[in-house]
Amino acid sequence: SLRRRPARRAAALDRAARAGLCSVRVHDAVDGRELDATELRSRGVRLWRGWRLEGARYRFYARDLKWGEVGCALSHHAVWEEVA
Repeated sequence: SLRRRPARRAAALDRAARAGLCSVRVHDAVDGRELDATELRSRGVRLWRGWRLEGARYRFYARDLKWGEVGCALSHHAVWEEVA
C-alpha cells in the first residue's frame, strides 16, 4: 500500500484481522506520483509503446498509461518477485 495513505493501510489491516488472518506483511507500493521516465530507466523498466491503440472502441486502450497504473504494476511485480 502507499505510504502516503496510512488510513487505507490501516483499513486493509483491519479487514485482514477481522477475516482471521494472523500474519500479514505490508509492502510499500511504488507511488506513481514519484515516477518519471528517468526513474523508470533507473529501475530497468520501459513502457510498451504498443499500449495505446488509436481508434480502440474501449477508451482504456486509446490512451497512455497513467503513472499510478505504472506504479501499481511495479508494486505487484515486486511482490511476485519476492514470493516466487
